[in-house]
Amino acid sequence: MQKLSQQPITMIFDFDGTIADTLIVYFDLLNRLADRFNFARFDKSNIEYYRGLSSHQIFSMIDFSRFKLPFVILEARKILKKEINKIKPVQGMNEVVEEIKRLNMQSGIITSNSVKNVNAFLKQSNYPDFSFVFSSLRIWQKSAVLKKVLANHKLDPSKVYYIGDETRDIEAAKIAGVKSIAVTWGYNNKTILQNSNPDFLCESPDALRETILKCHS
Repeated sequence: MQKLSQQPITMIFDFDGTIADTLIVYFDLLNRLADRFNFARFDKSNIEYYRGLSSHQIFSMIDFSRFKLPFVILEARKILKKEINKIKPVQGMNEVVEEIKRLNMQSGIITSNSVKNVNAFLKQSNYPDFSFVFSSLRIWQKSAVLKKVLANHKLDPSKVYYIGDETRDIEAAKIAGVKSIAVTWGYNNKTILQNSNPDFLCESPDALRETILKCHS
């Protein structure tokens, strides 16, 4: 077994909004499911406003019960399995993952999507291989999911960075004892991310590459 002190750095990515450009896709998808699960529809003309809100604020706004969430996610997975070709990669993120491999770091993904859907997306988008993809329905308990990944892969938290696009990603990283890298091109905007005090804040994939290089040095 590899000693913790000898472990390489591990970069763990959130999937939606961070490496996959799913913001509009998911607003459309949730609107399609709104009547079935009895919650209000999103007004897509207000997307920039929504990006300044936390997940809890958004779901409260549309009268969405968290108890429905696992059922909505499972239905969304079924739809996305048929429509995975609609999801495009965030431009420049392929090169970021290539840089991680070049630096001999490990890379992983945590997602509420299915592993099959994520792997299909990675293949069609020509992403390099990730060390692992971990799927969970517990999106309100991301810190617990992150801790489980650390335990499953016997990772030293001091050598792990969690890269995400939402305030709850930053909060999960803090609770799990790993460093957070917030990216501003996903579900939350720069202002609300800054207010959550991530360890690093990146406004472009190029800036993320530079941050990863600093973490490696």
